[in-house]
Amino acid sequence: MPLRLLVDECLSPVLVNVGHQHGFEAHHVVHMGWEARKDPYLRARLIEGDFTLVTNNWRDFRPMLEQSGLHAGAIILPNVPRYEQIRLFDLALRAALTLSNPPDLVNTVLEVDVDGSVRVYDLPEEAS
Repeated sequence: MPLRLLVDECLSPVLVNVGHQHGFEAHHVVHMGWEARKDPYLRARLIEGDFTLVTNNWRDFRPMLEQSGLHAGAIILPNVPRYEQIRLFDLALRAALTLSNPPDLVNTVLEVDVDGSVRVYDLPEEAS
């Protein structure tokens, strides 16, 4: 199943176009009419809609997704200007495509650093 991306309102709506360029379904919170909603509301929409979250507000969303158990993954960008968001999101989607094609980010996080490096990890973390 192709990724269904939901871009948080803290990020540029232009990221939706980047998602489309990679062949993914992509939506922005504002375009869905969900702006200014509390994070728990968005978490429910993520789970119901099988959306992969794209955000730079990981501090708030991480605990909610950990408690969810099963989720469609997250792509975390740093807090950078719009042109850098576009570049780093493109790198994140390219990294997702190297994981599997089509990408499967179930319970997976791709966290992008300002230098463009991408760290991939499970959430919740698998028990050893």
